[in-house]
Amino acid sequence: MTVSIATLNQVLAEYGKNHVAHQIARQLLDIICAEPAMFSITCHGKVEEIGGDTQAFTREECERELKRWSEGVDEAMDGYAVTPLYAISEGVGNSFGALHKQLQEALTSCENWKRNYESSQAQVSQLLQGGSEKENALAERIKELDRREKEVELQEKSLYHERELIRNERKIHETTIRDLQNQLAKQGGENAGN
Repeated sequence: MTVSIATLNQVLAEYGKNHVAHQIARQLLDIICAEPAMFSITCHGKVEEIGGDTQAFTREECERELKRWSEGVDEAMDGYAVTPLYAISEGVGNSFGALHKQLQEALTSCENWKRNYESSQAQVSQLLQGGSEKENALAERIKELDRREKEVELQEKSLYHERELIRNERKIHETTIRDLQNQLAKQGGENAGN
C-alpha cells in the first residue's frame, strides 16, 4: 500500500492542528515513519528496494526526506531517479486504510463545506446587489415624487392665487350688482313716486 506524501503535507499545511483532517494526516504520517522502506525507480522504470527492512530511518530523517520529495527535489544517483515510496507493513495496513479513508472523507466534507460556503456567499452577494438595485430604484422614485410634490405645490399656489383673484373679482361683481340693484330700486321708487 502506498500513499501520496505530498497530499499529507498539503493537508498538514492547509488545516489547523485542531482540524480532523490535520489530525488524521498526522496519524498517517506517524504510521509511515514507523516502518519506512525506501524504493528507487531506475531509468528503465524498474522498482528496486533500497535497504529494505534492514535500513532504519529516524522520524526526523523521514520527515526531512518527505519534505524534500514533496517540494519536488529531483536528484540522480548513478543513473537512478530516486523516488521515495513508503511501504506499510501488513500489521498496520488495516488501520492505515481506515485512517486514509477517514482523511478522504474529511477532505471531501471540507470541500463540500467550502462549496456550500462559496455558494452561500454568492447568494448573499446577489441578494445584496439586488437590494442595492432596489434601493437605487426607490431613491430615484423618491426624487421623482419630491419633484412632483414641488410641482403640485407650485400649482396649488398658482391655483390659490387664481382663486383669490376670482373671489375678489366675484366680490367686485357682486358689489356692482348690488349697487345696480340698489340704483334700480331707488330709481324704481322715484319713478313710482312721480
